[in-house]
Amino acid sequence: MKTVLILMAQFGPRVAIPVEDVRREYFSHLELDKFLEKIARADIPLPVTRVDKSRRTAKFIGMVDLAMYLDAQMEAGRKEYEQMKAAAGSGPDGCQRFADLMFKRR
Repeated sequence: MKTVLILMAQFGPRVAIPVEDVRREYFSHLELDKFLEKIARADIPLPVTRVDKSRRTAKFIGMVDLAMYLDAQMEAGRKEYEQMKAAAGSGPDGCQRFADLMFKRR
């Protein structure tokens, strides 16, 4: 699981990463409350952990959980890429069709 090693290099050797750090690094397009809302609705399937039962305690996301999520997202991107390549076909216009599909042009 190379992604975990990369995350360890990025965040340091820890079991869990503060939610705000994960949001800032990978979901910067979302405000913290919107990010937590999407997690709660399972739109972003990442488990959030607290170190105790207090509502004010810091929230964390497990490093392995984040690595698995990122790996799944990258695999989904690869599949979409391969589907677009297949849909574009080959031949003289294949490259142009692929670019159109890739950048959602008509």
